[in-house]
Amino acid sequence: MLHNQSLPGKIIVGILVLFQFVFVDSCAGSPRVEKKGGLSPQHDFALEVIEREEKLDSNLKFGNNVPFVELKFSLLSLTGGRAEKFFNDTLYNGKSTKQYIEDTVKIWTDEYNAHWNDPAAQDAVWASLCGEYYETHTHSLYPDILVVKRTKYSYTGGAHGNENDEYVILDLKELKRLSLNDLIAAGKKDGLLPLLKKALSSLDNGKDVQMDDVFVSENIFYDPQGIGFYWNEYEIASYAAGRFEVILPYTEISGMLTDKGRSLFGK
Repeated sequence: MLHNQSLPGKIIVGILVLFQFVFVDSCAGSPRVEKKGGLSPQHDFALEVIEREEKLDSNLKFGNNVPFVELKFSLLSLTGGRAEKFFNDTLYNGKSTKQYIEDTVKIWTDEYNAHWNDPAAQDAVWASLCGEYYETHTHSLYPDILVVKRTKYSYTGGAHGNENDEYVILDLKELKRLSLNDLIAAGKKDGLLPLLKKALSSLDNGKDVQMDDVFVSENIFYDPQGIGFYWNEYEIASYAAGRFEVILPYTEISGMLTDKGRSLFGK
């Protein structure tokens, strides 16, 4: 699997949130934590990592178990310059990073209280479980282009949790989120499919891919060498096979690119 759960090029760790229910013998309390980490200024804006941990405790107790929820954030913040509003609109529903955190905490707090502090919860099998929720963001920064990978994972019972990765390509010069249609010319998209199948079959775990299920993913990222394509769990293979990521080199897709696509590769 190429670039498994990582961005190509320069990688800077960004956002982290997690909510996972697990069996525990004892659930001890933990304090709220907030941290900031600065990154080098770029153009007329600055990037910053804001981290926070929040713990929600229940009044219920089941033997030695006290149910709780842990929320962990490590969010990428962009401040200064005209790109700030565009960045917040795209990633945080128009909110600032701090407000996005507060809104997320409130959502989980309200749901947590509704479930765990209801007397009826005492009769639920899952009432002896503890919970966490994670969302992980990483990013790569190129001239005028910021690529963010947003990973959300949750587990609320069952055999395993669910994870979803989404790539976001931000043009900080034009203040636009770039899609596949911005990079691949009209009528050329179908030509990507055989190239993607070939690239997937060359992976170490390519034998696990259901080739009949392969499609041209719109979940893409920019790499100086070409365009990356990503498939989440279950999309083209079983859960056990994991996620798949390949890069189609510029040399293979140059004839399919739009003017914008060619400009990203300096052509």
